[in-house]
Formats: sequence, C-alpha cells, structure tokens
Amino acid sequence: MCTHTKHTHTHSQATDRVILEEVLQMVLEIINSCLSHNLHNNPHLIYSLLYQREIFEPYRTHPSLIDLVQNIETVFVNKSCMLTMYIHE
Repeated sequence: MCTHTKHTHTHSQATDRVILEEVLQMVLEIINSCLSHNLHNNPHLIYSLLYQREIFEPYRTHPSLIDLVQNIETVFVNKSCMLTMYIHE
C-alpha cells in the first residue's frame, strides 16, 4: 500500500471516529433530555435503559460523554431506588 493511500485511509478512519462520537453524543443528549424533562411520559424508555444499563459502561470515561453518562446514571440510581421501594411496599 502506498504512503498516500495509508494517509488517506488513516484520515478517513479519524473522520469516521469523530462523526460517530458526535452521533453518540447527540443520542445521549436526546436520552438525557427525555429522562430529565419527560420522565413520567417515558416509562418504557426508563425500563429499557435500566434493563440494559451496562451499555453505558464504555462511555463513563470518555471526555466528551462523561457528563451525559453521569446524568443518565443518576436518573438510573433514583429510579432503581424508587422501583425497589415500590416493589417492597
């Protein structure tokens, strides 16, 4: 593979990674907004996210995603506590 082709391929991968990070950030912002502002209208979203909360694990330390993931996890903790209290009543 020639040097130009390697450089173009590396640049393309870097561009793809940036785009994917931006899309992931946008999705997390949407989820965060739904949980923050319309919590009572999204019980299925809450349940699904609680059920599969491990999907957020890889993003806990990502510099541009850490705040969003922490916000979402805060809602998880609160809702998990509420559900546990409800179940045990």
